[in-house]
Parts: sequence; C-alpha cells; structure tokens
Amino acid sequence: MRFLLRLAFRNALRNKRRSLFTIASLFLGTSLFVAAKSFVDGIELTLVSTQIDTEHGHIRVVPTAYLSEEDYKPLDIPFPEVSAVAEFLRAQFPDAQVVTRSTFSAQIGDGVRSLSARGLVVDPTKYVDMFRVGELKAPTDAALAKRPYCWLGADLARTFGWKEGDRLFLKAKTRSGTINAQDGVIIAGLIRTGSPMTDNFTIFVPSVWADDFLNLTPGFATEVYARFKVADDAERAEIAVTGKWPNLDAETWRENTKFVRALNDIRRQHFFLVVGIILLIGALSVANTCLMAGFERTKEVGTLLALGYPQRSVRILFLVETLIIGGLGAFIGVAFGAAASAWFGVHPIELANISDAEGGMPMPPLLHFHLTPPAVWIGFLIGLAVALVAAVYPAIRASRLDPIVALRED
Repeated sequence: MRFLLRLAFRNALRNKRRSLFTIASLFLGTSLFVAAKSFVDGIELTLVSTQIDTEHGHIRVVPTAYLSEEDYKPLDIPFPEVSAVAEFLRAQFPDAQVVTRSTFSAQIGDGVRSLSARGLVVDPTKYVDMFRVGELKAPTDAALAKRPYCWLGADLARTFGWKEGDRLFLKAKTRSGTINAQDGVIIAGLIRTGSPMTDNFTIFVPSVWADDFLNLTPGFATEVYARFKVADDAERAEIAVTGKWPNLDAETWRENTKFVRALNDIRRQHFFLVVGIILLIGALSVANTCLMAGFERTKEVGTLLALGYPQRSVRILFLVETLIIGGLGAFIGVAFGAAASAWFGVHPIELANISDAEGGMPMPPLLHFHLTPPAVWIGFLIGLAVALVAAVYPAIRASRLDPIVALRED
C-alpha cells in the first residue's frame, strides 16, 4: 500500500497542464459554492436582522381583530390589555425590552404636494433603547421644542427635498374618526435604518403631543413589541401571551420574516444551480484526466497486474491520484472563497439597485457576507466527492485491463 501511495503522489501531477486544468475547474466550483452560500446567507441575515432591529423586535402582540384591518392602520380597535401585556412580558422575561407604539395612517405635504405615509406614535426615549432608528431628539431650540415636531424617514424626506429643521403639513384620522391636521410640524431629525418601510414611508411623532392630536387616551397603543436576549424565547412568549389572552395574536420574528426567507431560498436555489453546473464541468474534467491517465499508462497498469496486484489496488491507485488533485483544487477553492467572503463580511457591498434587477425581491441596501464553518467544510467535501465520483468509472476501466494485452501495448 505504501508503494501505491508513493506511485499515486508521483503520478498525480505527471501531466501538469491537464492536472492544473482539473484543479482550476474544482477551484472555481468550490470557491463559488462558498461565496454563493455566504452571499445568500448574508442577504437573509441582513434582512432578518434589519427587520428585528428596526421594525418588529422578536415578538409583536396585537388584538386579533386588528389583523384584518391592519392595512388601514386603525386607531379605534380596543386594546385594553396593552399595559397588562407589557408588564406580563417584563415579569416572565426579566431581561426583555418591551415598548408600545400606535400606528396610524398619515398624509404629509409641503402645501403643494402630499404623500401618504405610515405614522408611528412613540415614546422616543424607550423606543431608541429597543430599535435601531438613530437618535430621536427634540429640537435643540427651546422655543421650537414647544411646537409639534417629528422625525422622518430619510428617503421619504428626500422625496420633498426636506432636511432637518424644515416644516411639513401633517393630516391624519383620529381615534374618534375625525380628520385632524397640523401645519408647521418641525422635522427634528432624519432617520436612516436600512429598512425600506422605515426609511421610505414612516413619520415618527412623539406621544407628548401626538396623543392630543389623534385623540388618544393615556397609555393607548395599537401594538406591543418585545425583544429578548435569546431570540428563541419569542416562541415561549407567544404561547404564554395567547394562552393568557385568547383574544390577542402574537407574531414572532420567524413568522414575520417567513416571506423574506422563502424568497431568499429561491435565490439560494438559483445560485446553487449555477454552482452545480460549474461543478459538473469540473467532474467532466476530472473524468477526462483520469481516462487519459489510464490510456497513457497502459503498460504501467499491465505491469502492476502482472506482478500480482489485485484489480482493487489499481482502482485505489487511480482514486488516490484523483483525490490528490481534487483535494488540492477543493482546498484552494474553499480557501479563496472563504477569504473573499470574510473580506465582504467586513466591507459590505452596495446593493441599492439590485432589487429592481431581481424583480422586486427584497434586498438590503448594504450586504455583509455571512461566512459560516459549514460553508467551508461542505464546499471542501463537495469538491472531493465530485472528484471521487468522476474517477470511479475510469478507475474501474483501468483495473479491468488484460495484463498480457496491456504489456504488449506500444
């Protein structure tokens, strides 16, 4: 066996050009596998993290009746348990962050143009502790701080050409069903989070004046949000809340991001299909290399068989040679793919225009690749498996040569 191993290592790179072509094929396939997996995993992680960090937390609790009317952002659906739910979550999960907010349908404008938007009534101090929305600070000027003010999604503000300190017109339907309007609302700050819903469609108003503007009673909210140190606590919280209040609905972060993850699975399949085609080309290259080696070394194989080496040893010889070439190509490939993925994990890629190219599939504005150990070792094993499977037929064919005929071969 030691002799066969030495022979395999000597023969592995005998035809350097053909072996390098085979190594390059496996290098390309395995490196693309690692990079593609890190790419789609990064998209999913970025989108899910953004949703948790800026919009949803780990769980959202609303009245069940609210769900059928949610698109209209009603304020008149009773939620008397809001304070009790918040206290219950804090008691059951002492490390949890819990906030409430009220969502309403708003119209904003500059006196000439107007646009529908999502309005959020928040306690700015508590809200920024839980959600990554930047600073929600009141105007620094004491006189302006006494006037109605808001914070606006940066892309929504850009539609009107607004900047911090500008004023807007705000109109909304109140909880009692009347229409209320406020002119000269000061933009205290612009919000950029990476979440399209927040950046493109949302206006934040502090509860200190919005409660009166919308005729809200003290402590009123349309939703309760919680964030846990352990994300899996969301399932436990869902069971606990719905078990105590059957009229409420609790949505976990997994349920909330199910659509995003399903779309990303489609993207993952597309990438892996391309990688699979490249690996198939690599397999054909491996098979060709092994077959040509068998043709070129007919006398060598015949000599081994004539000396009494069993067919199994000849097959092992060819398989080991192929594994050496395949292992080298796979190792270099996963190393390169991992290095590239690690680089883009630290230096994100700008993806602002890719969502349009992909037919509206959600994409984050900045993508950090997410490299995981399974991507590396699975990529390496795939490279070895492709090389090994491709070499099986050539190895069997070579081992079945007639030693007498092989020795006579010129």
